[in-house]
Amino acid sequence: HHPPSFKAFPNPANDLLSVEFREANPGSNEQLRVMNHLGQLVHETLINSSPGENSIITINTSEYPVGLYYILVGNEEATEVRKVIISR
Repeated sequence: HHPPSFKAFPNPANDLLSVEFREANPGSNEQLRVMNHLGQLVHETLINSSPGENSIITINTSEYPVGLYYILVGNEEATEVRKVIISR
């Protein structure tokens, strides 16, 4: 079992950050989490997708302080991470 591959864009982001998933695993309780550079959780959502479909989750980042963030996708078994920058 592996987490769905994903990309986060735009990077750097301003007020909105989109996360697009491919090969999501339905029913696997995978989550999208956003953490700041201090390791604090700033956003969390469950990934709902159908087999063979791409899913896009859009996150409002307009209230996020400028800086480095980590996008984590996965569950207890496996997690994939991407770095994104929030800039103004």
